[in-house]
Amino acid sequence: MPQTQLYLIRHGQTDWNLQHRFQGQTDIPLNDAGRAQAEKTAQALKDEHIDVVYVSPLSRAQETAAIINRFHNAPVIVDERITERYFGPTEGTPVCPETLERIWKYDATDLRGEESLPDLFRRVYDFLDSFKGKTGTALVAAHGAVGACVRCYADHIPPEEVNVQLILQNGEVLRLEVK
Repeated sequence: MPQTQLYLIRHGQTDWNLQHRFQGQTDIPLNDAGRAQAEKTAQALKDEHIDVVYVSPLSRAQETAAIINRFHNAPVIVDERITERYFGPTEGTPVCPETLERIWKYDATDLRGEESLPDLFRRVYDFLDSFKGKTGTALVAAHGAVGACVRCYADHIPPEEVNVQLILQNGEVLRLEVK
């Protein structure tokens, strides 16, 4: 059965990660620590074969991918489906338990302009399903909420059970196969 191997990486650290602020689709660049994290990942993956790189349109993911891809020179495809979750008016605000609880409920009814989790899962699962029946190895440079969805997909966790503990750390890599 054909399968695609994916290396999903969460972008390196940004100043807003350091300040514990919701980023969402606000385009915050990597900081020096984030570049160092991407470099560490690049070194760890330099001997892996990468056929293609898929990347979010946000600069923090694109810079992370570029640092890693310099060892592979694989074609790069920007894909909107793996951009970070839209947090609307929450973007830029400090991360606090009350807000996390409100926006990380799968069936939340009190969103204030934030993208719903069902909508996020639909687009991320559509991206992952696009690899079914294909072969090769892809690097996917994306974001925390996207990574939580991918973990649910890979580990067969029902989307309704998603939680913030499933978010990848900055620079963390998750390897999975899509059959």
